[in-house]
Amino acid sequence: MSTVKNDSTLAIRYRLLDAEGTVLETTEGDELEVVELGIGELPDVVEEALIGRAVGDDVRVEASEPFGAADPNAIVSIPRDAFAEAGEIEDLEPGDVVPILLAPEEGDDSDEPEEVEVVVREINEDGVVVDLNHPFAGLDVVFEIHVVEIRD
Repeated sequence: MSTVKNDSTLAIRYRLLDAEGTVLETTEGDELEVVELGIGELPDVVEEALIGRAVGDDVRVEASEPFGAADPNAIVSIPRDAFAEAGEIEDLEPGDVVPILLAPEEGDDSDEPEEVEVVVREINEDGVVVDLNHPFAGLDVVFEIHVVEIRD
């Protein structure tokens, strides 16, 4: 029987709940999420809990801030014209999670911008205030995962 290894690719069904049991994310019906271990797609604590598991296994992981602590310095204002090309600013509302492109940091191997999801906090005359923290940063959560397939 095949078991999950550090570099396995998995097809899973999952639910992510906050500490009060509210569902934050989930796969729907027969939908599967494909994840690759060892590249940072999942928090380390979740990957560690999956190692050695087999198809059909259910894994429950309670984790304290697996997406990191919320950094107040990661809340920034982006000029309105950065959203003009996409024509999205009229449709934005506080709480929306939207993708943006970030320029590579100095010393990065890649010259390509990185797409990250940010949470819109405020829209004002000067710009859009966004939170660069992971949307679940600072939260204690519970992962409920069902291993459907192991693809080595």
